[in-house]
Amino acid sequence: ASYLDFVEQYPPPSPIYIRNHMRWIFREELKPASTNDPAVFHADWRARLWTFLVRPYLETIHQFRQVVAFYVQQQLKASSHPSDRAGGPAKFCDAACLPPSIADLPEITFHDIRHNRSRTADILVEEGIQDRGGLSLGLFG
Repeated sequence: ASYLDFVEQYPPPSPIYIRNHMRWIFREELKPASTNDPAVFHADWRARLWTFLVRPYLETIHQFRQVVAFYVQQQLKASSHPSDRAGGPAKFCDAACLPPSIADLPEITFHDIRHNRSRTADILVEEGIQDRGGLSLGLFG
């Protein structure tokens, strides 16, 4: 979440940079073992999130915050189910230690992130303003 605060202050030239940085930041936790088995990608949220981070529809700061919130929510669920991840129980913080920028977000799904479900997007639609992807991020004016 701190990285996204920095991105808001100093936006990169394109959302591709953010997607690549997010994959680099989360690669140790999300990148699946070398496998071509599609069942792995459907069963494990980590593998799905890993591939989700390269999709071109991730463009706004809100979507990237939703990705982080989704990751945190899934980790919290996994920490309450120790058998969810091979190698023992996950060690993760509880909801009280969440950054303020993601603490108030409701339960997030891949569908919500992909379709940029947010209050900002809803307000823009109501006002008849088109968000061309980078408006919320301040990248493409």
